[in-house]
Amino acid sequence: SKASIEVFTDGLRIELKRFGVHASLIEPGDLCPGMVGGVSAEDYDSDSVAVGVSKIAREDEMSGTPQQVVADTVLKIINDPAPGARYLVGIDAWLVWFVTRFLPHALGEWALMFHYRVPSSVPRSKGD
Repeated sequence: SKASIEVFTDGLRIELKRFGVHASLIEPGDLCPGMVGGVSAEDYDSDSVAVGVSKIAREDEMSGTPQQVVADTVLKIINDPAPGARYLVGIDAWLVWFVTRFLPHALGEWALMFHYRVPSSVPRSKGD
């Protein structure tokens, strides 16, 4: 998960600092062209939620940050004698960072759900 990568990178940075080794985390938002040619589960097309989320993700990626910006960030880190701990790349990465750190949890969750068009409730079937 993304959270485990953050914790792992923090641990690397702390443990390796005494040896002069730096560890930085690049946190990109949606990238253009995104996950082109991804593999889906066999029953993927029958899951309307999965199909809807995938459609939203592909749309966001089309207007996402060019991959070259991430590559340029990597070069910046490599050439910096004292790189930072984290690098946010793309406007949506900054949006998520701001929302998760400065808004109350419920409001931040609502804002992210709204931005990514996640339904706040699952429609019930007629038998429920």
